[in-house]
Amino acid sequence: MQYFLEVEKQRAICGDPGIPRDGSRLNPDGSDASDPRMFEEGESVIFSCNGESFALHGTSFITCLADGTWSAPRPRCINPPVVEGQRATCDDPGIPIGGSRLNPDGSNSSYPRMFEIGESVNYTCEGKYSILEGTSYITCLADGAWSELPPRCINLQVVDLKRATCIYPGIPKGRSRLYPVGSNAVRPLVFQMGESVIFTCSAESFALHGASFITCLADGTWSAPRPRCINPPV
Repeated sequence: MQYFLEVEKQRAICGDPGIPRDGSRLNPDGSDASDPRMFEEGESVIFSCNGESFALHGTSFITCLADGTWSAPRPRCINPPVVEGQRATCDDPGIPIGGSRLNPDGSNSSYPRMFEIGESVNYTCEGKYSILEGTSYITCLADGAWSELPPRCINLQVVDLKRATCIYPGIPKGRSRLYPVGSNAVRPLVFQMGESVIFTCSAESFALHGASFITCLADGTWSAPRPRCINPPV
């Protein structure tokens, strides 16, 4: 018990991120989080805007990281621009060949249309087009643009003829690298497209900063930079 108390004292602290004007701040469980305070590493807050006339511009969910900073800047609540008496909209982002587009609730979203600010869509790949390259979840922003470019579905039957490979991502000090299935992968290897690795920190006094799960993509690059293991500031 004493060991865990000592580790707890070393957890990073993030300053109060504030609350956007015309917005509110909640804890992940939905309870109110508007009281000003400091936040410990790993704590998260959710932002939303008050009233349908405002749209959230930025990330709604942010987390206090091991280096004492937030995972994203505080978002803003803005009154969307009006075009010809109507709220700005985003063009139909399209559907990748071999893929499908869904609403956040899982319902079909394939019918071509304009999207209002704040609306989101989720992409998946089907059948032989089994690898999604890019971001699966995109949102219509207040400036009428999408948060990310639509993804692509990679045809494995074509790519397998000349399958992409990714170079060994390395193992920084203080961390082990594992396959998702749990087998050890610490030896230098070449990884094929679609293969993934999971990073963990080897000591409880270190915290992982960055993506813990990365995948070899069709262009021979990893889906995210290699993370770091850092000793949280006292």
